[in-house]
Amino acid sequence: MDAALLVARLVLAAVFCASGVAKLFDREGTRETATAFGLPAWAGRPIAVALPAAELLVAAALVPASTAALAGWAALALLAAFSVIVAVSLARGRRPDCHCFGQIAAAPIGWRTLARNGALAALAAFIAIAGWPDGGTSLGGVGSTRAATAVAVGALAVALAAVTVLAVVLLARYGNVLRQLDELREGPVTAGAAHGHAQAQAAGLPPGSAAPEFSIPGTGGQPLTLAGLREAGHPVLLVFGDPGCGPCKSLLPELASWQAEYAERFTAALISRGDMAASQAEARAHSLTHCGVQHDREVATAYAYAGTPSGVVVSPDGRIASQMAAGPEGIRTLVGALLARGDGQAAGQPTGQPVSLAPPLRGRPVPAANLPGLDGQQVDLAAPRDHPVLLLFWNPGCGFCQQALPEVKAREQGPVGFVFVSTGTADANRAMALSSPVLLDPGFATARAFGASGTPSAVLIGADGRIASELAVGAVELLSLADEAIRAAV
Repeated sequence: MDAALLVARLVLAAVFCASGVAKLFDREGTRETATAFGLPAWAGRPIAVALPAAELLVAAALVPASTAALAGWAALALLAAFSVIVAVSLARGRRPDCHCFGQIAAAPIGWRTLARNGALAALAAFIAIAGWPDGGTSLGGVGSTRAATAVAVGALAVALAAVTVLAVVLLARYGNVLRQLDELREGPVTAGAAHGHAQAQAAGLPPGSAAPEFSIPGTGGQPLTLAGLREAGHPVLLVFGDPGCGPCKSLLPELASWQAEYAERFTAALISRGDMAASQAEARAHSLTHCGVQHDREVATAYAYAGTPSGVVVSPDGRIASQMAAGPEGIRTLVGALLARGDGQAAGQPTGQPVSLAPPLRGRPVPAANLPGLDGQQVDLAAPRDHPVLLLFWNPGCGFCQQALPEVKAREQGPVGFVFVSTGTADANRAMALSSPVLLDPGFATARAFGASGTPSAVLIGADGRIASELAVGAVELLSLADEAIRAAV
């Protein structure tokens, strides 16, 4: 047991030391990460100093046997607090870069981050519980000194202080998360469209549905309204931001350039929140023209936003014309899709045509993917075929998929083969009683490889094994693509 404790202490000490040193040498990056996680801007600088200090103190206190148990509790507290923040960020669609525990270079967080933290927390709990009261074997006799004890007590005090600050901030910042999730579910109903289970599949209102009207105070002194933004007769790009969001701030110069350079192609507007004076100062600093300030997140919630920053296109006739784009890269892709359309389309002809967030697909080879069918047999999507195939990205729990199902079934027996790439369980997919093959894609990874971010979506695969269409998003576009493929095959 003593040998196992010693190894556990040294491993955890090395992890916390590496993490603390990385943060210490990149304090500005640590500050930006803190704000990107949703913490207030004022908390960024103190956390950038306190967090690496706490990690290095914990690492030092893990080495002496007499202080290892206390250091184990401190490490467990830090890991628990950080895991809560990561989980909340992931639930809101945020994936900021982070010098996470045991990681030298910054990288986006993910569910693997939580798994790694869980393993480290188990190690810390082992040290804290099994090492009480003396921590096991000393390393070279180090440990039974007052100085070592003082280091451990100091580490525990700093860690507890950091956890307390984080807990207060989280309670103030995220205490209404459950209420907001309820609002996200209810938002489409108030907007006049029943989402069913589709809202759980992907953020954002479905393309083609009515865009919620709004009127919020503008930084220029006049109210910012959707009706006013649509008056120019162009598509409207709504960008949802937050003053405490680092990636949002990094996007502001580009947003200002879009407003100035592409005013004849589309109207870009920032919907922020918080203090009006701060938003006005930011708008002046970046020469932003269309900028409004929500009281909280009422407009963003009505649009079922994907965290901040995120963006969506509204057509000139007031309908949702794109999927919700998450993060700076998603918004840039959405702008690229707007600019790639013809001048007539950019001006709204036809007005309701959705804007796809997917990169151009036509002519590309089919991404390699082997997926299990409902019988468990693996199917290679890139395998050669002697006829075109419509690949449908599906979810049996998606309300819009269920609504489109009768129309899809009516087209299954035509000259174009259908293949469903679906989330959900095998039983749920069998219950749809489809005659076409159904391949299971529980993590939606294969669908994302085709640029899909929600269901229902579809793409046509040609007999030559290459993608023969762009991604069709939504039931209307999907059925239109199916009919076009059927007419071409007759």
